[in-house]
Amino acid sequence: MTNRFFIYQHKTADTGTVFYIGKGTLKNGGFERAYVTKKRSKFWQSIVENHGLVVEVLESFDTEAAAFDRERQLIAQHGRRTDGGTLCNLTAGGEGHLGLSASKETRAKLSSAFSGEKHPNWGKRLSEETCRKKSETMKSSPHSLKGKKLPDWWKQRIAATKVGKLNPMHGKHGAEHPQSRAIVNAGYGLVFESVTEAAEFYGMKMKTLYNQLTGHRPNKLNLE
Repeated sequence: MTNRFFIYQHKTADTGTVFYIGKGTLKNGGFERAYVTKKRSKFWQSIVENHGLVVEVLESFDTEAAAFDRERQLIAQHGRRTDGGTLCNLTAGGEGHLGLSASKETRAKLSSAFSGEKHPNWGKRLSEETCRKKSETMKSSPHSLKGKKLPDWWKQRIAATKVGKLNPMHGKHGAEHPQSRAIVNAGYGLVFESVTEAAEFYGMKMKTLYNQLTGHRPNKLNLE
């Protein structure tokens, strides 16, 4: 192959199923892109982790447009999983999809194609080594919140989802609202109309008292 642009496919090592079609550009005389395993989708990573990887360079082209056309043809031939095929490609191929966000319909199809028993990891448990690696990765990730306080804008966003009708307890009373039920201290004959009233009486946070009532913390006051 002497042309600059090429098409490659990825197959599973155990069954030989074609699960990805890609387009690459010769770099330093080699087909580097075809063998790249990083910066792939989670679907691609899951398939390789469970079934292995075989790389095959198929064809080369002197123009990028011709390579993109062939990529689209092969993707349509094998079919993507969202359409009942075998490929985990997220698009139908071609440069026209670069930088574009998937539509809600496409996202729904992707979710359906890889959910439940269709997911490569369905029914499997991660090994202790894999769990350890994931844990170490999260600890060193800049997105880890361990030991950090949520920024104010984040707190405000969370609070906004719990106000008024957005609050799951909005409009609920009596038995429907766990914090509105009567609280009793049988030892002293005290009866409170709600968790809020009892918490104010004992000078503690409402959440702390509620956790005692639900068994998540020791019920030191023996309230019922």
